[in-house]
Amino acid sequence: MRGRLNRVARRLDRPLRTITSGARMLPSVLLIGSQKAGSTSLYRYILEHPRMLPPARKEIGFFDIYFAEGLDWYRSRFPLERPWPAATLEASTGYFDYPHAPRHIAQTLPDVRLILLVRDPVERAFSHYLHTVRMGHEPLGFEDALAAEETRTGALLARMEEDPSFYAREINYYSYLRRGRYAEHLEGWYRYFPRERLLVLQTEELAANPEGVLEKVWEFLGVPPHRPKRFERHNSAPQGKRAGMAPATRKRLEEYFAPHNRRLEQLLDLQLGWGQGASVQPEFERG
Repeated sequence: MRGRLNRVARRLDRPLRTITSGARMLPSVLLIGSQKAGSTSLYRYILEHPRMLPPARKEIGFFDIYFAEGLDWYRSRFPLERPWPAATLEASTGYFDYPHAPRHIAQTLPDVRLILLVRDPVERAFSHYLHTVRMGHEPLGFEDALAAEETRTGALLARMEEDPSFYAREINYYSYLRRGRYAEHLEGWYRYFPRERLLVLQTEELAANPEGVLEKVWEFLGVPPHRPKRFERHNSAPQGKRAGMAPATRKRLEEYFAPHNRRLEQLLDLQLGWGQGASVQPEFERG
């Protein structure tokens, strides 16, 4: 009975949200990525702040998948305006490397604040691969999947870059290398947003010191500090089912990403410490 009532409530909720879209908030904060870097955990921590209200779902995908649906569709996914200080956010990890997202967001939310999590791209690529396997979209071994990336995604990427209305989920599934070339994507964001409006955080720091990372977030958002009751694991990877990465594959990936990492360090004026034994706790594996 409860399940049936929940289904009825969801069916009624959608038209109600559409009717009331004009009275709803737009987000003042977007977590734009990157995939497999802990965005789920950070999103949940931020939502524990008493001024932050949740959207209908964490990943709405408006600025990459559903932009043609229009602003009323997007606004309907957020809470109603409040008569007291309150804000809302969303966390769609596909935004960061979608080439049209910076322009779409700048046009729609000109005052929004953006948060980006970056993770050692070697670890990120492998975690991304394991996630794609778990979801049933990846029949290849890791090394073969890396070798097949250009064949699988090259033509789709070219079409997507030319046509803002085109979107292909295969790019999400198989961009193991492309998504870890952070600097080339970040430069596109800086063309539309000043640096002071885009906070870049490291997943490794979030795993080691979540309270310290949240202090940076509260300062960036201009809200009073708030500490979650506890830093729970969110969206964590299943334990006991993680295959290891072959040492030779790791070495090749470290060499591949090294110039991209140096470019990112120069862009951020920051030493990232990747490739020096950095690791991430399992609770951040699937964010």
